[in-house]
Formats: sequence, C-alpha cells, structure tokens
Amino acid sequence: MERRPRPSDEALLSRNLLAWLTVAGLVMGGGTLLVIQWAAQTYDETIARTMGMVTFTISNVAFSLATKDERNSVFSLDVLSDRPFIIATGVSILTIVLMTELGVLNRLLGTTSLTLDLWVACALVGLAIIPISEVRKRIWNVEAEEVPVVARSESLPVSA
Repeated sequence: MERRPRPSDEALLSRNLLAWLTVAGLVMGGGTLLVIQWAAQTYDETIARTMGMVTFTISNVAFSLATKDERNSVFSLDVLSDRPFIIATGVSILTIVLMTELGVLNRLLGTTSLTLDLWVACALVGLAIIPISEVRKRIWNVEAEEVPVVARSESLPVSA
C-alpha cells in the first residue's frame, strides 16, 4: 500500500517478459503438438490425445518450477523451501499420473494408460522448458550484472 500506483500508460507486462512468455508458449505448445502428431502416426488417436495431455501438463508443471524464481536455478535448494508450492507440485504430478492410469478417469477424460517408453517421451518433451529457462536465467543474470547501478541523487535541504 506504500507503493504508488503505476502510471496508466505503463504496460502491465514488459517487452522482455512478453518475449519470454512467447518463447515459452511456443516451446510448450509446439512440443505438445509434435508429440500428438508423432503419436497419431505411430499409434491410435486415443494414445495421441493422452500423450498430448500428459506432455502439456508436464510442461506446465515444469514451467511453474522454472518460473518459481526469476533469478535462481530450478535446481537450487531454495525451491524446496516453499512447502505449499512443493505440495501443489506433488499433487499436480499425482493428478497427471492418475488421469492416465486410473480407469474411472480414463473413461471420464477419454484417456488411456501409457507404457513406460511413452511416459518417457512425454516427460522429455514436457521438461524441455527447463533447460531453455536455465539458459534465459544465465543470460539475464549476466545482463543484470553488466548494467551499472546509478545512485539516485536526493535533494537535501540547504540549511542557512
């Protein structure tokens, strides 16, 4: 409440953030579509849809891990310090497994069980956002270190 409101002409999302979200969306969505296309040619439509859903949900969980901290690596131990986040991530992973392996959810969602090699394919493509995010963080940290910090001059009253 102490911070002043942002100017009305200021963008909600910076140009750099929009560019990053575009790249992330292309990686996550493009990877999902590639998995669906490959699975549809190799297996049947139900497996292709299931693999697409699994790939996209894994990539969303991976993206949440990657964006938990804008500066620190997803592999840092700081990620483990946020207990509610870890619990929510675990519940998300459990839900991903159950939506494909639990019969009642198979019928409800139109999914099917996947073999281990199909799970691995979904996980590899879904986790592709992690290394891309790590590269971005490294570049961003280097750029942040190179920008000189200019001290803000404050006017002090002159005493007579």
